[in-house]
Amino acid sequence: MAQEAEQEAQAEINRAKGRAEAQRLLAETLKAQGGELVLQKEAIEAWKAGGAQMPRVLVTGGG
Repeated sequence: MAQEAEQEAQAEINRAKGRAEAQRLLAETLKAQGGELVLQKEAIEAWKAGGAQMPRVLVTGGG
């Protein structure tokens, strides 16, 4: 039982480290590319995941 809890704790630590690394890489990419392409990708991913309508600003905005 204790070993199972320890393995789950380690798995959660690994997931947290993975999320932190992904956020760090995203922040670097935002700085490097000015962020526009990354933000568009994030908006599309959120739209796909949520099934909501695409935000009008991305559809009609010609920046």
